[in-house]
Amino acid sequence: MRKTLALITLSQLFFPLSTFAATQLDNDPAALMCFPFMLIFPILYFFIWIIIMAVSLGGFVLWILMLIDLMRRDVKDFPPGQSDPKLIWLLLILLTSYLGALIYYIMVYRKHGKAK
Repeated sequence: MRKTLALITLSQLFFPLSTFAATQLDNDPAALMCFPFMLIFPILYFFIWIIIMAVSLGGFVLWILMLIDLMRRDVKDFPPGQSDPKLIWLLLILLTSYLGALIYYIMVYRKHGKAK
């Protein structure tokens, strides 16, 4: 009984999803087997959330930097064969967000360096 109360208290303080498993420990042995997994999933969810936020923030920073670089760059620095390269690249970056910024980075920024 003490073990069950201790697990219930810990689960309610730190992991609300595991409360069900902790309350069923005395009655159902399957709940005892599920309890560690119910502790792991919120932790994994937290780390996945952190990774998604870091990638999103990095993509946003790349997007802003590539827009600034586009505005500062001369027309001669763009790949040849385009009628109005700045407008085309601006539309590509604005409409496709992170993907457009990544394409711009690979095709223009890496080849010609930072705009002056």
